[in-house]
Amino acid sequence: MSRKKGARPKQHPEAPLDQGCRLYLRFGIGALPGASELARIAHEVAPAALLVTGLAGGAGSEALRDFMVEARRQNLAVLIENDVQLAKELDADGVHLRADSTTLADARRLLGEAKSIGVSCVLSRHEAMSMAEEGADYVAFGEYGVGDDAADRDATEDMLAWWSELFEIPCVAWAREGYGVDELHGLVRAGADFLAAGDGGRTGDARAEWFLTLAGLAGEGRRSARPE
Repeated sequence: MSRKKGARPKQHPEAPLDQGCRLYLRFGIGALPGASELARIAHEVAPAALLVTGLAGGAGSEALRDFMVEARRQNLAVLIENDVQLAKELDADGVHLRADSTTLADARRLLGEAKSIGVSCVLSRHEAMSMAEEGADYVAFGEYGVGDDAADRDATEDMLAWWSELFEIPCVAWAREGYGVDELHGLVRAGADFLAAGDGGRTGDARAEWFLTLAGLAGEGRRSARPE
């Protein structure tokens, strides 16, 4: 999730019609994978990064610190949601924030240039362009929530297609919990560089199989944006 500073217009070289999308796995603080599951994720799923969410009340827990140690052992990048100080204390690979210029600037000062800072812009073009100009490593599109919402999904696909056609900074498709294969495939095909998805409440073997399905979806490629 490397940063290309500024919302620079995308160039359009002669390139294949399909480009890659990488998986960005979300884990709630109460459902962190253990050592054996992390090893399987690293070797079979190979996500671009992991994101720890829902940290209220769980920040700094022993389980989280054990998770961080094992993730490093497996060479898995870990970002922390909405807690810059905790990301600093844990030496996480970065943070994922809600769109806010002050918070982004503070996070960059505290974490430095080497860490990844992503910003959720929901469905706002203005926020996405502003955050990219101010140094975000990626912008994420999509509503938070559970269950399918056709209107939100269509709007998210439109945002991903617009951004991927015009700008170089990576865009993340933020998938609602409960999206199925067809809905997720639509987000990937719309132009997402990364697919941010959770386990949908699955556990054990069902969760492992779901992650493999997600990796397959992301690996199928996406529509490349190129001028008419």
